Amino acid sequence: MKATLKIDPNAEEKFKVALGKIASMASKDLLRIMQEQMVLLIKDAMKLTPPFGNAPITEKLKDQKTIGEIAIRRDLKGGRDGAWSDPKAGIFRPIADDLVDRTMISGIHQNSVTYFTRKDGTSYGSDAVNFRPDATMSDMHTHHQRYRTKSGNVSAAGARTRDIGRWKSTMAWVVRKTTFEDYLEQVFDRVLLAKSGWVYAWNKFQIALGRGRGGGFNRKGDKAMYGLGVPSVLRKMRGAKSGHYVNSGTETSPVIEGGNVIPYVQRFYDHVVKRAWSNRVRNIQLQAKRMEKEIAAALKEGGVNANA
Repeated sequence: MKATLKIDPNAEEKFKVALGKIASMASKDLLRIMQEQMVLLIKDAMKLTPPFGNAPITEKLKDQKTIGEIAIRRDLKGGRDGAWSDPKAGIFRPIADDLVDRTMISGIHQNSVTYFTRKDGTSYGSDAVNFRPDATMSDMHTHHQRYRTKSGNVSAAGARTRDIGRWKSTMAWVVRKTTFEDYLEQVFDRVLLAKSGWVYAWNKFQIALGRGRGGGFNRKGDKAMYGLGVPSVLRKMRGAKSGHYVNSGTETSPVIEGGNVIPYVQRFYDHVVKRAWSNRVRNIQLQAKRMEKEIAAALKEGGVNANA
């Protein structure tokens, strides 16, 4: 399965009218204008594919990457460092290696493990089955996937705490901090994977427009209008190496499609397409109006009445 964006000049009247106006004013054939619009539509879809913040269309990809990393850290580790009973606790409870070593010497009981005890007698620990000091990155990956939901978030089921009097017990896996940080970096490397699935089609349409391999630009104006500034880290991801691309048909009846083949995208595909298409319809109308004003201003400056 794939998430597909399609530009059909007859799909929506507002889009069709604006498309025709731009083609006429720019003296370009319909196919080229549709290719240019597809580049912009893919750009919007990439921005609207998680992760993103409150203003995805205007956010930079590097900022969206940071937003994704913060969400992942919260899912896996919890909301606050050093908080044992945290309402936003993660499915892992990383502790320092020296604390792990001390616990293995004196904190292990028959069915439970005590990590430290406060002066007031409150003890913090877990069931023995959740004490995983030797957990590998592969083990952590399996545990992580177990609690992932269809939306890609992590269920709180593996992050509950259980308090019995002065005994505060976490249901999360207690692991070595060093191994956990390594696993976290591994997950961070894939935070933009879903977005990378749009790069293949984006590059193909850039090449079709004669902008060079990888979307190179020769004109400053084109770069400002159609440029995306895809980070190299996104281009190198596996999603950028394969995708869905259709650029066929005739000049009067072109077929323009671009798709994302990352399976994860299917979970929120409808939402991405609706928002991206709505934004593109609005912006192509604004582009047409802007061009009309520029032409009218140029004619007026040359002493020509645009309405004559």
